Order: sequence, then structure tokens, then C-alpha cells
Amino acid sequence: MELKRRLIDHLHSANLAESKRFYQAVLATFGIEVVDGGDHFYADELWIDTGTN
Repeated sequence: MELKRRLIDHLHSANLAESKRFYQAVLATFGIEVVDGGDHFYADELWIDTGTN
């Protein structure tokens, strides 16, 4: 699937599970799948991980 709709590129989250639930709900309305990568998840060009401060 070739979407590349130019979402925000890379984010860090303090609570990855909550962020994933949020993005799954929002992006599902646009038919965009969220893919789990263990310590991160991504959808199209959006990438979210726990990051470090």
C-alpha cells in the first residue's frame, strides 16, 4: 500500500500503549493501518517510539 500522505514524521511517547490505541482509533477512520514493531509502531510515514529525554 503506497500512502505517503506526509504525516508528522517521528514522535516520542511516554506511554506507547496509550498512544498506539489513540492513533489506531484516529487513523482507522482514514483506512490507515497501524503496524506494531514491539518498541515502536508506525503508520504510513508516522513513526512513534518511547524515545529518551
